[in-house]
Amino acid sequence: MNKKDLSERDICTKFITPSIQTAGWDIANQVREEVGFTDGRIYVRGKLHTRGAQKRADYILYYKPNIPIAVIEAKDNKHSVGAGIQQALGYAKTLEIPFVFSSNGDGFIFHDRTVTSGDIESELDLNSFPSPEVLWEKYKAYKGISEAAAPIVSQEYFADGSGRSPRYYQQIAINRTVEAIAKDEGDHRHLLVMATGTGKTYVAFQLIYRLWKSGIKFLAPYKVIKVTLDIDAEGWRPPKGFKDKDGQEVEDRIYNRTDFDKHIIVEERRQLVAQKITESLRDYTRKNVRTNYTSLDSFLSSWRDADKKRAIVEELEQHGVIFAALQDEVGSAFDPFDLICHVAFEQKPLTRKERADNVKKRNYFTKYGDLARTVLDSLLDKYADDGLLDLENPAIITLDPIKRLGTAPEIVRAFGGKPAYDQAIHELTAYLYESA
Repeated sequence: MNKKDLSERDICTKFITPSIQTAGWDIANQVREEVGFTDGRIYVRGKLHTRGAQKRADYILYYKPNIPIAVIEAKDNKHSVGAGIQQALGYAKTLEIPFVFSSNGDGFIFHDRTVTSGDIESELDLNSFPSPEVLWEKYKAYKGISEAAAPIVSQEYFADGSGRSPRYYQQIAINRTVEAIAKDEGDHRHLLVMATGTGKTYVAFQLIYRLWKSGIKFLAPYKVIKVTLDIDAEGWRPPKGFKDKDGQEVEDRIYNRTDFDKHIIVEERRQLVAQKITESLRDYTRKNVRTNYTSLDSFLSSWRDADKKRAIVEELEQHGVIFAALQDEVGSAFDPFDLICHVAFEQKPLTRKERADNVKKRNYFTKYGDLARTVLDSLLDKYADDGLLDLENPAIITLDPIKRLGTAPEIVRAFGGKPAYDQAIHELTAYLYESA
């Protein structure tokens, strides 16, 4: 049998699934294959519309049902073992999964998103895939989950036998909230923000069930804050002869909340709802950030002094800042630093590309040789494209595209040694954020 003649599905069946099973994963209860988690973006052109491709992971591995901890992207054997890693990283970012694997049937590339120093990526043979307990221990350490909190965090969801499972964003909301309550870090009140139509009642039920089953002794009532508009309370009647966007006359009657966004879309109402949700998100973010940082100067000082920027981001997330929601609202091209400066302190944000280009224009690194300058330019490009916050992590030079420029020792020598390399990265990071 020639592996290169096999399809991707054959590679999964003959090599990847047996490897996972040998490592101790329960195929029936801990492993799902070809998992679709988005329906695909809708594209509209005039009266025509089409739906984009669905996001679909080859494998998602769960410690318990609906508690995902690893994603695997499979490729046929004509590809390299790591060919699927970037695709898998994109899925992992959306699904908030820390452990990422790529395989072509020869072995695995393991990208550990929890690593802050040392090797982020490693190559494993087919007999070395980590067990559920190994990844769960790493997950708990990464999330700061104590042994006392672990039974609460791993408490299973309610299942009614219908096969219904939460949507990925509901799953994230439920798991984040349970983890925050289980860790009991002194915050006895927790705010969960969800948009209209995203299943708040279902999420609340699962939260209550899991916390109750895990032995939590009391629960505070939850409250859904509704956006109430005059048009909802009073209804809406179209002016005489009013036409829709396609030129069709709208039926003359009073439309109420049961009609809105189902039988009729009143554009002004949608804009008002969006505005109210946006105002709530911004106010909530501003309040949480300013609890930690009373002024822009105090935030800038902490950011500049931090050896690892990701530590500040994670601290703010633990205090309720929802960066994914801010990126949806303000723009995905902005780094967390600019999102905070803009929303909490009303500063004009710069995109990651603008920040990277500003550094390149100023020719800060003319003192270095060709290879060192190329490495720094590549790091800036990676920051602009991927929003990388781990520039200070020495393992960054072992990742694409930087590793194509030379081995880690060769790259470090190009700067004149490890201390000089560390200083160059420190300066690069400082230059990136000097325009606030």
